[in-house]
Amino acid sequence: KAGLVPLHAWLPLAHPAAPSHVSALMSGVMTKVAVYGFIRLVFDLLGTPAWWWGELVLVLGGISAVLGLLYALLQNDLKRLLAYSTVENIGVIFIGLGLALAFQANGLQQAAALALSAALLHIINHSLFKSLLFYCAGSVLSSTGLRDMNQLGGLIHRLPQTAFAFLAGSAAIAALPPLNGFVSEWLIFQAILLGPELPQWALKFSVPAVGALLALAAALAAGCFVKAFGISFLGRPRSDAAAQAQEVNVYMRAAPLLLVALCVFAGVFPGLLLDAISPVVAQLNHSVALAPQRHNAWLSLVPVAAERSSYNGLLLLLFMLISGGLTAFVIHRAANRRLRRSAAWDCG
Repeated sequence: KAGLVPLHAWLPLAHPAAPSHVSALMSGVMTKVAVYGFIRLVFDLLGTPAWWWGELVLVLGGISAVLGLLYALLQNDLKRLLAYSTVENIGVIFIGLGLALAFQANGLQQAAALALSAALLHIINHSLFKSLLFYCAGSVLSSTGLRDMNQLGGLIHRLPQTAFAFLAGSAAIAALPPLNGFVSEWLIFQAILLGPELPQWALKFSVPAVGALLALAAALAAGCFVKAFGISFLGRPRSDAAAQAQEVNVYMRAAPLLLVALCVFAGVFPGLLLDAISPVVAQLNHSVALAPQRHNAWLSLVPVAAERSSYNGLLLLLFMLISGGLTAFVIHRAANRRLRRSAAWDCG
């Protein structure tokens, strides 16, 4: 039901066949029902786990994260690409859950709280940015009648608001700050860095190995969505349908733009979300949760200790806005507005 490898084959068949708003529901909510069932069964009903439970879940999550994106990179159908990327994100969630199980089995409750918080936060984040991307894919399909990216192109000029929303969703799913996808994956990496505290030799090997797989998955996600955005929205139209596309109605534009705002909010103020899920983490983790984040200076996120690591999405967003604005101003002021003529470059 969740779509972990090797039980993922139904996902790329079901998601493209459904209407796009249903695909968003399937990826953003339905797959999480299986994750919810797993959490209630393993963390709530079965009691203290054995360490090898965490090992098994961790490895399956790492394999799913990488294979899901390798499959996604091979797709030309936009909705099939998004379906395979769901496999990757489910893998990321199970990496966090596997770490939490391993830490719980060894009595490392604070580390388990960090891993479990990261997994639950990624459930929320994935629901936001994947719904956003499926809504954008639905707008493209509604406007052009096409899902094949090879027949699209140039849509940034025909569907500018949809293109902006898809670009924001692509940045979020590729875990680029200050958007929400970065925060939960960064927290999982912080939990991985606590792996040396685990006593079992198998976990001492598998935790950093899965960390490497997660880093590879992040790089593959960036490449995958550079492909998806570049082929679909940039360049020139490669079909009459793409050349004649028109922006969708205001309601179909409003839903993705609202989700863009939520992705930015969750990336800039992740501490508020972590505080909201802390009671759930405490209930599943023997009354241990992360320290409250809302009172940190500038709403910084401090998962372990301030001297070890911290993240401040608000300061990062302000820095990016100011530096980007200054760069654009300097380029605009320094630009030579005279028309320059030269021989056309023919790749010689």
